[in-house]
Amino acid sequence: MSWMKYDPAKEIVALKIPILLVQGTTDIQVSLEDQKLLAASNKNAHLATIEKMSHVLKFAPEKTLLSQTAMYSDPSLPLAPHLMDEIFQFLDANVVRKPASTDSR
Repeated sequence: MSWMKYDPAKEIVALKIPILLVQGTTDIQVSLEDQKLLAASNKNAHLATIEKMSHVLKFAPEKTLLSQTAMYSDPSLPLAPHLMDEIFQFLDANVVRKPASTDSR
């Protein structure tokens, strides 16, 4: 509950780093419009919209509370398809790699 006092649109403005905004098309808590508004707040934001993904990052073919309720308490359900692909692509494009060490001690 302590996070409720923060406005994401105001907080994201100050970030000077690459930002990945992941959003599911069947998220019942945050809308796709909210994702777009956040992205517009910072030029470093990258949008990743995952088809049929819920707020808890699980596959959710329906956008109803009844169909998604169990997802919030079932850790055995797998992550939505393509979520990890988006995360890896973002990291690959934005993480600076250190050269491999040539020290052969």
